[in-house]
Amino acid sequence: MNEFFIANDRRGMLNEQDLSIEVHQLKMHNFDVWIQSAEPIKQALQNKDHSDEILFDVMKTHLLKITMLCALATEQDVQYLFEIAKTQGSLFCKLFKEVLNVNQAFFKTEKAKAKRRNDKADDDFSWFDSFHVLISAGHTHESIMNMNYGTFIGYLKSAQKQERNKIKIMSNAVRSAHHAS
Repeated sequence: MNEFFIANDRRGMLNEQDLSIEVHQLKMHNFDVWIQSAEPIKQALQNKDHSDEILFDVMKTHLLKITMLCALATEQDVQYLFEIAKTQGSLFCKLFKEVLNVNQAFFKTEKAKAKRRNDKADDDFSWFDSFHVLISAGHTHESIMNMNYGTFIGYLKSAQKQERNKIKIMSNAVRSAHHAS
């Protein structure tokens, strides 16, 4: 999925056999609900491809969490999805793969950057700080809460990049002014 798919809050679709399910991107307004299921799945898939064998292994250990996540991403009944998981494992695996694909902004793993010595102040960074960055860039609280996770992260990275560029420009102007005198 590309940035425009994420920014336009597009949906995926699973059309298999007699089953047609629309898969949504996960939203920030219920982050506290879906993160409980999504984080253990993300950890289990960390640094692994999304082949069917690996997904089946993860499904064995996290079936309830995966079912809950699929229910949130598809707006289907948990019992219905759990029944599909138990009776039609390969079909449920395809649904799970589509949920991961549509919400790859959360599930893709990025290599952690090494912390510099002066990054210790960032240890107490909270979600309110992230919201503040976006509000400073012109977003409203309501618009942030209605964003999907991928859009939220994209705008956050963009706002942080813009702030770094402003600091560079200001420091160059100060340096030039200092050397001019």
